[in-house]
Amino acid sequence: MAGVPMKGMVARREDRIWVLENGKPKAITVTAGITDGQFTEISGEGLVEGMQILTGVEDATKRAAGAQPLGGGMGPGGGRR
Repeated sequence: MAGVPMKGMVARREDRIWVLENGKPKAITVTAGITDGQFTEISGEGLVEGMQILTGVEDATKRAAGAQPLGGGMGPGGGRR
């Protein structure tokens, strides 16, 4: 069967992180290493210690249109009554 690991084989998983290169997002393939549950070692071609990575995306057009922050800006619970 194509795409299904055979007995004794391990499927290889590709993890990615995203960085900005010339102002545009660029994916870098990484390999996860040891972890303590809070911090995880990663390695990959093109990684440099201290490199800044993207951790989220903000839609500036929605923010400019007056969108509320998640939860309605009312604190925990979104101001439910």
